[in-house]
Amino acid sequence: MARRTNRSVPQGRNDMTEATQAMNAMAAAMAQQAAIQAQRDAQRDQRDEAASAARALNEFRRQDPPKFKGEHDPDKADLWLQEIEKIFEILHCSDNAKVEYATYLMIGEAEYWWRGAKKMMETNHEELTWEAFKNKFLEKYFPKSARAEKEAQFLKLYQGNLTIAEYAAKFESLAKHFRYFLNQIDEEYMCERFESGLRYEIKELVGPLEIRQYQVLVEKCKKVEQMKQSRLNRGVVGGPIRPQVEI
Repeated sequence: MARRTNRSVPQGRNDMTEATQAMNAMAAAMAQQAAIQAQRDAQRDQRDEAASAARALNEFRRQDPPKFKGEHDPDKADLWLQEIEKIFEILHCSDNAKVEYATYLMIGEAEYWWRGAKKMMETNHEELTWEAFKNKFLEKYFPKSARAEKEAQFLKLYQGNLTIAEYAAKFESLAKHFRYFLNQIDEEYMCERFESGLRYEIKELVGPLEIRQYQVLVEKCKKVEQMKQSRLNRGVVGGPIRPQVEI
């Protein structure tokens, strides 16, 4: 009868297998723990980001920004953009925040328009930047035809019966629509255009000075205007008195 042999696994090999299994289990547990921690961190970051966004929105709302209903009045559309851009500058808003806040302020017809315009931009794979939004907005509410009309008014503007302050205010409100001033203002041309619209009695005094700094020119014109008005007042109040003839 053949003799049976007992082939047992060496003890050292068993120990190595158990150690490997233990290390694998530990690695799996650590990986699971890391995944759980990463998920918690992501959730915390999302909460922090949402809280930060809410605080930023509340701060924006505290500035009392005007809403835009979609009136087809170029001046109102332009004024609305100016008002909210002042707030953006003060709060140092990011490009994305500017778009989000501006569209948040749109109500009524303007909101419906933007929903459609945004879908078209997404379909055309257009990047939704603040400049892109402004271009779309102006195309809708301050079209080229309206800008051309403002430009024509700028080129034809004369002082007439306006005071220098009134003339300058009107001049500046129209100048921003002049196509050649969009990227960079030519101050020399601006001064020449301002001078050309002045009344003659003011132009004849400031023209020879050849002032080519716009604000300096406006202030000089105001002084000339005040001087002439002062002389006129003195002439009326302190004019010659006719002697009375006794009968």
